[in-house]
Amino acid sequence: MPTTNDLAAELAKTLIRDVEQSIAGQVAEDVTARIAQIDVNQLVQDLTTELAGSIVDGLKSKLADEVTKKSAAIDVTQTVSDAAVEQTTVIVDSLKAQLTKQVQADVAQKLAQVDVQAMLREYVDRTLGNAIKTVNFPDKSIPGAAIDLSSFRASGENVVGGIIQKFGSTGIQDRATGCILTIMDEATVVENRLVAASADIKGDLTVDGDLTLTGEIDPDSPFFKDVSERAAGLVRLAMTKEMFDIFADTVFAKIKTDGINLSKITLDGKEIVKGNQLGTSITESNLQKLGHLKTLIVEGESTLGNALFAGNKRIGIGTVEPAAVLDIWDAECQVLVKKQRQNVAFFGTERNQQLVLSANNKENLTLEVDGSVSIPKLNVGEVAVTSSATIPTYEAKPGTWVINSAPAIGKPSHWVSLGGARWASGGILS
Repeated sequence: MPTTNDLAAELAKTLIRDVEQSIAGQVAEDVTARIAQIDVNQLVQDLTTELAGSIVDGLKSKLADEVTKKSAAIDVTQTVSDAAVEQTTVIVDSLKAQLTKQVQADVAQKLAQVDVQAMLREYVDRTLGNAIKTVNFPDKSIPGAAIDLSSFRASGENVVGGIIQKFGSTGIQDRATGCILTIMDEATVVENRLVAASADIKGDLTVDGDLTLTGEIDPDSPFFKDVSERAAGLVRLAMTKEMFDIFADTVFAKIKTDGINLSKITLDGKEIVKGNQLGTSITESNLQKLGHLKTLIVEGESTLGNALFAGNKRIGIGTVEPAAVLDIWDAECQVLVKKQRQNVAFFGTERNQQLVLSANNKENLTLEVDGSVSIPKLNVGEVAVTSSATIPTYEAKPGTWVINSAPAIGKPSHWVSLGGARWASGGILS
């Protein structure tokens, strides 16, 4: 069987032979065309006419000498004819030589204008292309390394049949060692476990085997609600009173020991408990005890411990009908805090009772029902002011005033301490 090298050598010989024949034929055509363009008869006639004149002039000189000698014996016409024939033969030989040189020069010039390499390359390309298209290479005769695949492009439409191993593309990596995915018109078969980040199934889903869910099901989804309702219905149908009592006792016992651990409780579709918050739908309750409250906002009236009442922008302590902004009652005694008039505040009582201001459980200042003010001890700056019916005998700070509470004519209106137990009278009444 011939090898690839044999085929290449035979093809090269054929190309060289065809190129030589092509160049020879083209040169012959050019020479023939060049000669055909030359009018030989006209050229001979022109040269003959030109040379005949030269010959006649030469003959005239020669004949002049011969005429003198042999004018009677020489046939002039024959002589001229013989000379003309001789000269014509010389001219024709010279013409042939000139034509040969001219043709050779024209052929050389024509060949110089021909790009033999370009003609050879074009002919080789054309001949080699035709030969490659028609040549039949033997099986396994072209090594893979001899083929330039850098610009080779194959369409998927040209790939039919066979198995592509280690197939890969921008979005596909094939690492399987056997047939795993089979695509048919009626179905797509996956021979092993299917792993996907997410899946949207448009239509029915049939599971032939166990279904394991490691995540959570949205309790608000139609699927969860439908399953819950169906399960509850089946349980109700299958549960007898005895079974219900046993189940209820078990549940209640579990609740008593472990409590209920729910993150959210709803009632009629509304949240009543969510985490550590009561739902906003709860508007009424009968709570008996609360822990520490950080914030409390009450709209409307509120009562705390039957002692504090708040409502209508008033606060009552010991009363649910406060008469002022702050109305404090303790048995029959009442104290009010309110606005008396423009830019005047009121703190006191409107009832017929004394109002005492005290410190250290002492009646420091007493507002009397007649409008007077009783002050047992009064300090004006650093001076203490008291009253007595007799001259003081106790020790006191210098400057202490004691007003005479039993004044009479000739008696002092007050006494002033001089320090220690010494007192001076002042303001003798007359």
